[in-house]
Amino acid sequence: MFDWLFGPKTKTVSTRPQLRRINPNSIPSRGNFQRDWKASTDNDASLNHWGKANGQSINTVLSLNLNKIINRAVYESRANPIVDGTINSHANDVIGSDGPKIQFKTDSDRWNTKAEKICKDVFKSIDGSGELSLADYLKQGVRSLWTTGAILNQYVVDPDCETVVRQRLHPIPVQSLYSHLRNQTDTMLGITRNTLGRATRYWIVESGIEISAMNFKITPKEIPARDIQHVFYKHETQQWRGYPWLASSLQALAELDEYDTAVLDAAKIAAMMAVLFYNTRDDVDSEENPSNFEIARQSGVKVPTGWQPYALNANQPTATHAEFKADKIRDIGRPIGMPLMAIQRDASKHTYSAAHYDGQGYARANESIQVFLATGSVDPFVSLILTEAMLRGALPYRDPSSMSGSWSWIWPQPPAVDPVKKAMAQRLELENKTISPQRACLQNNVDFETLCQEWKKANEILKANGLPEMLGPIPADPMALANALKQYENEHKNEDKEGDEGDDDID
Repeated sequence: MFDWLFGPKTKTVSTRPQLRRINPNSIPSRGNFQRDWKASTDNDASLNHWGKANGQSINTVLSLNLNKIINRAVYESRANPIVDGTINSHANDVIGSDGPKIQFKTDSDRWNTKAEKICKDVFKSIDGSGELSLADYLKQGVRSLWTTGAILNQYVVDPDCETVVRQRLHPIPVQSLYSHLRNQTDTMLGITRNTLGRATRYWIVESGIEISAMNFKITPKEIPARDIQHVFYKHETQQWRGYPWLASSLQALAELDEYDTAVLDAAKIAAMMAVLFYNTRDDVDSEENPSNFEIARQSGVKVPTGWQPYALNANQPTATHAEFKADKIRDIGRPIGMPLMAIQRDASKHTYSAAHYDGQGYARANESIQVFLATGSVDPFVSLILTEAMLRGALPYRDPSSMSGSWSWIWPQPPAVDPVKKAMAQRLELENKTISPQRACLQNNVDFETLCQEWKKANEILKANGLPEMLGPIPADPMALANALKQYENEHKNEDKEGDEGDDDID
């Protein structure tokens, strides 16, 4: 029975079968024994789904599709209220109401104070037109990442500004990159790069000229790469341009729009055909058709002789309509970690733990975007501000190579779901020395130095009006509270005693 596997039967003393090398071609075929991925199998379904998975490089795909994807993403952001509201909410969550605050950390407090003042003056009007603050500029950048996939600026000098430092950013629409220029092997997607992939020149179409108008010759403007700030997420190596965050959600948005339109049409038809009439007699006069009779609201209906009404059930929208819409809307925020709760601004269907979990993940995603914006866009501009300030004598000179890491950003933090629990947790961390007062202040959107100055000013006002100074946080332990009050009382007794002795000396 197993001759094909063990060989022919032979007389031998040993009962152990004698194995020989097996020829794979001699094994009976029982299907495909090759181990592979099921997704690599070619059939009608797989070819229909992965027909465009042809291994093209990211830059080739961008060259063929980027302009079309950007145009559709921009259209959705302008015409779709869900997309527009999602982008605005996300920009507010990441940037906050007035943007991040800069704090210098060099060994010279005087230098830090001057540098912070210079930067704050520039941040009031960060662009060349003088219309955008730092917060407005960053929110505009977040919107550009959603719709175009990049932030594009030109470093310019504003001769009409009133600040000491005249360096400014000039925002450029990403669509202005002349992607049609392919007359050189090192130029693609409006950017010329060297053999190592470093950008050397950017080709910009002047504002107001439509690239689609091919009836006349377009001459793009050549700008050196050192004067351009191009910020985008690099998803793949050697990627030359970024693509919109909305790119992967456009199909879901189109399906959602088609579905809503179909459901609305079905609901209208069901509403208009809520009542039908059918005749029960063959000799009914055609002039007695119910369509010729108007049905007044909140009044009885007199049906003509021989006709019977039939009421239809309105089944639109269906019970799964809201669930389907929620799944499609969730796809909008998934590329940047934005949960459905944040998109809809509704946590009514979430438990406290679920809302807290979604909020934590969303906060971490926003923190990564804040770091990306700081390191990619704002930090290089701050370096230029400090360099110009030192060259103009507004700041004492420091070696630019030693300036790296000499400042940090205070980004706004989302409000606590339970402020009492957050405050108690911070208090325990401070008592255990696992968190510094500076970091605790950052979690509350407060600058530690500013807070100390405000406390100092408050105590001075209290003391000037004959009131005791603030004790700070009150201990929760009754014994610790009693000891703190006793220590405070002894300190003031000593101060009063020293004051009396000073009065005696004056007399």
